[in-house]
Amino acid sequence: MTTRLCTTLLTVFSLAFGIHSVFCQQTDTSSYFPLGVWGIWIDYENPPYTRDITVDEWDREHTNWANLHGNYLVYFIPVQVEDEVMQFSDNNGYRMDIAGYDKSDSASYANSLEGWVRFSNMADTNTAIALINNLWTQLQVHQGWYNYTFGSEFTVSDDSGRPAVDRWPLVQFVSERIRQTDPQRKSVTDAAHSWNTGEFLNACPSLDVLRMDAYFFQTGDGKEYDDQQSDFDDCLIHYNNIMNNTRGKWTEWQLIGQSQQEPNNGLRRPNYYEVRAQAFLALSRGARGVTFYVYGTHIADGNPPGMSSRDTG
Repeated sequence: MTTRLCTTLLTVFSLAFGIHSVFCQQTDTSSYFPLGVWGIWIDYENPPYTRDITVDEWDREHTNWANLHGNYLVYFIPVQVEDEVMQFSDNNGYRMDIAGYDKSDSASYANSLEGWVRFSNMADTNTAIALINNLWTQLQVHQGWYNYTFGSEFTVSDDSGRPAVDRWPLVQFVSERIRQTDPQRKSVTDAAHSWNTGEFLNACPSLDVLRMDAYFFQTGDGKEYDDQQSDFDDCLIHYNNIMNNTRGKWTEWQLIGQSQQEPNNGLRRPNYYEVRAQAFLALSRGARGVTFYVYGTHIADGNPPGMSSRDTG
């Protein structure tokens, strides 16, 4: 399933740009175009679901990685396997994010860039500087290291949808410091939708990449024209907003599209054509990278894996 999804995505981008444009200059972040998947399973020591991953599952996940036809993988890499994962990316020509913490370990999370942005304040900038320097010292040798990622869906707006203005100075500080320390790599944060992104970007002009992961295909929506048109209208509201809000800014935007189903969260799996449409609509609105959210080997309770293909209807 993973291979089929990524073959679909590669086809989309090959048609749009030509095969050379997708894969050229992998180590040049000025021309590198991220094309990949979000959610490949790598945390084999502390899985966030219900049990430890088996040897067979880990082997299968490695096989899935090796068979991808994209160039970009995203996940919260636990610190204890960062070197192994980065070496795998180096060997296979992928680029990856680094968050610098183990998501299932609260102490590790607190002592990370994301933890600093979320819980600290501008009186403690020395900690952020040390975290950036430590990541750079440890991982600078890896060609597979693409960017520093922090702020998973909370930096732009809080859980209630209000502007998270108290976090914005920290995002700006981290982004500017990353540029000073390591200009070859990017600062990246995520937004769950396009609301408040204009004000956010005005306050954070040094941020390199804003990824948006708004999901619109609901379980109550069918795959007939009227329902699909409504879902695509929702896509375009947010794609247009973020296009307008990034116009003339240093920050570029990238899409994290929906390919997954999440019954517990009211999401159905988009079909093959809906996945293609998300990609093309985002590209038409200036997206400088496209990643689709999937799940890896594990299955969260009530949430089967994502990954659409021609066979998913």
